[in-house]
Amino acid sequence: MNSAALLSSYFAIRRKLSYWKQTVSQNKPAPRQALKNICHEVANLIAVEQTDLEKTTIIRNWVNQNSIHLVDQEHDSYAFDLSKVLVKAWDYSASASHRPHLSCGPRAYLLKAVLDKLQYRTRIIDIFEIIDGKPRSHTLIEYFDSTLGKWIMQDPDFNVYYISTRTKEPLGAGESLLIDSSGMWYESSGFEVENLVNLTETIRDYFTIVVVYRYGYVGGRAKIRLSEVAETYALARGMVLDIFHAYLDTRYTKG
Repeated sequence: MNSAALLSSYFAIRRKLSYWKQTVSQNKPAPRQALKNICHEVANLIAVEQTDLEKTTIIRNWVNQNSIHLVDQEHDSYAFDLSKVLVKAWDYSASASHRPHLSCGPRAYLLKAVLDKLQYRTRIIDIFEIIDGKPRSHTLIEYFDSTLGKWIMQDPDFNVYYISTRTKEPLGAGESLLIDSSGMWYESSGFEVENLVNLTETIRDYFTIVVVYRYGYVGGRAKIRLSEVAETYALARGMVLDIFHAYLDTRYTKG
């Protein structure tokens, strides 16, 4: 595949079997009831007159506060099964017994599930950096803001959304590819930011080369958008762009 083809805006990627397994799992009685309970609780935290951005920010904070970023054996036992995450997040909210151990992806999927249930249009977002020829990713979500008429990022792992430093307006993932990292920052809306050091490094390093839009859970249909500087960026970081795209294709189509 030549570089010119790679720099076109999107590449369609097929759905994987894991998507269908998750769909069946999430429709079982316990996770279905947990999601209903969560939505009822967050509905009591927001007001009708608030904007979509204000509402989704409050809901994002709920997800962050009812989980903890901790990758360990417990995390690996359930974090990538949304049906279990829904139940554990609700159990913690209801009893403050044990905060579920999640990472950026599982938190994003949890937020997406809640917003979907509340009739928002959402999609999972993966962003990448390359370090010494090895890609690393971070996962968050976008929702469609009916007030602003565009897609806006919400990041439940750091508990922020992202803004333009020039306009102070919230950014979508595609917009972030068009500006230098110095042109974007975060907004916490008064909520507690989680892991400020990693957040600032993510802003600096992860919004340069590519955005992967994932419309479902793991394995859902995805699209890839490369930035105009993707080829130069990848080469400078030790990875030819063709190889990086092959990596993405394998990651998002296999299994």
